[in-house]
Amino acid sequence: MRRALALASVLFLAACGLELAGALGDAGDLPDGAPPGNEAGPADDSATIEDGGTDASVDAPEGDALAPVIPSHVDAGIDLGAADLSGATVIDTSSRTVMIGAQPATVKFEPINDVSVLFVGAWTVNAPVRINGTRPLIVLASKAVTISALIDAAALKEVPGPGGSGAATGPGKGTNGTELGNNNDSSGGGGAGFATAGAKGGDTSGGGTGGAGGVSYGELITSFGGGSGGGHGSPFGNCGTQGSGGGGGGAFQITSAVSIEVAASGAIGTGGGGGRGGCINGSSTMSGGGGGSGGMIFLEAPAITINGALASNGGGGGGAAHQTFGVGQDGANGGLAKTPATGGPGGTSSQTGGAGAAGAAAPVSPSTGNGNGGGGGGAAGRIWLRTRGSQPTLGAQHVVSPDAGVDTTL
Repeated sequence: MRRALALASVLFLAACGLELAGALGDAGDLPDGAPPGNEAGPADDSATIEDGGTDASVDAPEGDALAPVIPSHVDAGIDLGAADLSGATVIDTSSRTVMIGAQPATVKFEPINDVSVLFVGAWTVNAPVRINGTRPLIVLASKAVTISALIDAAALKEVPGPGGSGAATGPGKGTNGTELGNNNDSSGGGGAGFATAGAKGGDTSGGGTGGAGGVSYGELITSFGGGSGGGHGSPFGNCGTQGSGGGGGGAFQITSAVSIEVAASGAIGTGGGGGRGGCINGSSTMSGGGGGSGGMIFLEAPAITINGALASNGGGGGGAAHQTFGVGQDGANGGLAKTPATGGPGGTSSQTGGAGAAGAAAPVSPSTGNGNGGGGGGAAGRIWLRTRGSQPTLGAQHVVSPDAGVDTTL
């Protein structure tokens, strides 16, 4: 029955195009009205929820507000018997382990298709937690989720977040810079795309054209995945990871049957990685790598309250090297505010990388470099908030960057 309900829900949402209430950014940006609710309810008042592979029939209370929550993006149900979790400090989606300090937690953590799914009761995030691994993470909670510390699923330079793509890879990958053959005149790597296109890499004073920015993708609420990697500077490989494009931010989802609250002290970050600066290797100098794009934050629960920060900003492009004036510096990783990640300084001011996207600011393409070009800035990722019937509640000091897509038909 649960699979039938899930399929019916997916077909309904696809048929109606998942009409959205609008983009959600600052508290004053709430749309005036909400879209119509999902009128296609189940034929009876019961639902089936998977519990460790055993289906258990559960009577659904009267009214849509108390109807079962069917998670998006995964063929799994909420486990009513899952244990509560608090104090987690590291979650690894490859090994499917959860650490509380130095001690492993006993949790239900399963690979389902191409994602890792963590089943919990109540989840209390009261300590900073880093999410590592190659798979996206989906947390299914049967009780309330309260976040009062940082959940970090961001890329760190060329290392992608969980489910994000590495440098110069992914559906929105930036194009690599081009070496013109004179050992000191290379164009910058393009920034990665996601919610928008990434920024083009810097051109060169010798006539070289910067690597193209990556394309946008994943515009539907039914899509789930991380950010893409920025293009490499050129000639990549002369100095280890210098000149590498930034990695894409991770893909992170929480589905709660009750509520999700991000307290003023809490935050979720899936920013893109900063592109690496260019190096000098003998007579060869290198252009900067493009910034990685931000990843995805997807929250769904009957009620959602945001007093803290949700951020999926793009990474800054790396600065280019100059034979006389020095190496380029790395671009900044996408942060937790609406302030763009800065591009890395170059050997000269014209070789500075482009800033990443944040808030309403688009990623930046560098100016023409004095010799080599800097890397382009990475695009922002995507944030989705799904509730049941009412808009998410936003506190006075909240940060949502970029603006979230909102759907009230959970």
